[in-house]
Amino acid sequence: MIKTGFGKNYVINLKRHTERLKQTLEILGTENTIVVEGYDNLDYRNNPEWLKQHMAEKVVDPNGWWTLGIVCCALSHAKAWKEFLDSGDETAIFFEDDIVLTEHFNSELIEEIRDGIDGKDWGCVFLGKYENYIKLCDKERGYYILNDQEVTWGHYKRFQRNGWAAHAYILNRKSAQWYLDRVNPISKALDVFLEWSPFDIYSPRYSMFSQVKYAESHKEGYLPFVHLKEENKENAYSFTIEDGVIQDDFMIGEGFKLKEHTFKSFKLGKFRTSMPAHEMTFEL
Repeated sequence: MIKTGFGKNYVINLKRHTERLKQTLEILGTENTIVVEGYDNLDYRNNPEWLKQHMAEKVVDPNGWWTLGIVCCALSHAKAWKEFLDSGDETAIFFEDDIVLTEHFNSELIEEIRDGIDGKDWGCVFLGKYENYIKLCDKERGYYILNDQEVTWGHYKRFQRNGWAAHAYILNRKSAQWYLDRVNPISKALDVFLEWSPFDIYSPRYSMFSQVKYAESHKEGYLPFVHLKEENKENAYSFTIEDGVIQDDFMIGEGFKLKEHTFKSFKLGKFRTSMPAHEMTFEL
């Protein structure tokens, strides 16, 4: 059982992901964990009225991906944020149901981060991203990349190429409310949306949690659940673009009609950074 001092664990899980949930609860334990049933894209296919209600006509994505699964994923996280806010707790950790621990998991470092951000205007702490190595930045020097390898945690460098993912992160009440108020209709994938906020974001230097489908790329032969990719297709093949098809070099949800597309840079001036991304307009 993992305790971090950041409150309850909220695990976002689809009903069909029974094995995923079992493995995640083996990591986190059940005593301090709340399971939130997510929105499954299989339940909302061929439902244009539902899509109109929850998806923005114009969306932004750095990879040019937009699917029903992406919309459902964001709504699932929002449901978990709402449960957290209703609890009255001050902070919480949010997990997707395919997490695995990496060799870099360090409960003492999490405590150090918790103490270090106390009293600061923070909104999110990532405990894992797509890549094993996470770039940090120096806020006092204009958010330039911080290369000092002795620094084990700090300000997260936003919009890292190949750095997307939202399988393990911490929010406080202020940031959770901010995200909840702005998430619907969905215009950004959840991992992109989390980085598009006015709050400081922190992370450790290395991912403490990875995902089953990416585990092998982090360190060959290390992670104990690598065999699940071969033995359990549920873990390997169910993800947010599972309903996607290739359309003109984009990954688009089956049945989605892309009307317009532009590629440009979206600036987040407060943090002196920008995100090159595809702006896509759909016919809803």
